[in-house]
Amino acid sequence: SSMLYLCLKDKDIGSSDDNLGRIVLELGAMHERTVYDAWFPLQHAASTKHVSSRGRVRIRYWVTFNHNARLHGYLRPPVKCWAIPFVSEEALQRSAYACRGRGNRFKFNLATWKQSVEEVVDFVVEAGGSVGEAVFWRRPLLAALLFGSYQLVVSHLLLLPAVIAFVAFAFLVRHRLVQPPA
Repeated sequence: SSMLYLCLKDKDIGSSDDNLGRIVLELGAMHERTVYDAWFPLQHAASTKHVSSRGRVRIRYWVTFNHNARLHGYLRPPVKCWAIPFVSEEALQRSAYACRGRGNRFKFNLATWKQSVEEVVDFVVEAGGSVGEAVFWRRPLLAALLFGSYQLVVSHLLLLPAVIAFVAFAFLVRHRLVQPPA
C-alpha cells in the first residue's frame, strides 16, 4: 500500500535544523471525500518502543482520486522507472530520516540493541514450547524436520546426508527399535 512519510524539524537560525520527529501515514485504506483529522505520535526511529515520547502532532488530510487518469493508465504502456535527484545533501538526509528514522543503521546503538534483544526474548518466550518439543525430541518428526531444515538452509549443504542418517538413527532410538551404542 502507499505510504506518506513526513518529518518535522525545528527552525534554527545560524545552525542546522534539529529533527523533532517523523510520522508515517498509510494512504491505502483512505476513502475519497473523507477528511481525516487525527493526532499522531512523533517518533524518531522505526520501532514503536518509544511512541509518544517525542510528543504528538495534529494533522488534517484528505485524498482526491482521479478515476479518468486511472482508466487511462490501463491503456498506456508501462511507465519507465525514474527518479528525482536531490538538490542537496541536506535534502537527502531529510528524506532518509522521514523514511527510515534516526541514525545510521550500521552504527552501534545501545538502546537499539536492547530493543532488539527484548524482541528476540519475547519471540523465544512465545516460541519456547515448540522449540522445547523439537530440542528434547518430544515430537520426533517435528524435530527431524526442523533440524534437517536448519542444516539445509543455514549450514553447509554437504552436511545434509549426515543429518539424515543422524535423524533416522535418533528416530529409531526414540522408538526403541535400535539399542544406542554403549
